[in-house]
Amino acid sequence: MWGSHFEEKKANIKKKVIPMESTKTPKRVIKKRLKNINKAIVEIAEMKFENYEEKEEKLDALVFLKNQILTEAEDLL
Repeated sequence: MWGSHFEEKKANIKKKVIPMESTKTPKRVIKKRLKNINKAIVEIAEMKFENYEEKEEKLDALVFLKNQILTEAEDLL
């Protein structure tokens, strides 16, 4: 009698508990994103473009993205 009542209460408590998920981005995810951005920057820098401005635009966009990721990482620390 007592055992089943206790188990029932325990089951109800488990239903009410909501697991807390971290809102922080894991460091490994940030490192991977930065690694991919750096790789893309190097690849674009090594590519031949007929129009130099196109290359410059792509590099600017990647550097902007990298700075965004670094800012996000600083906020997490």
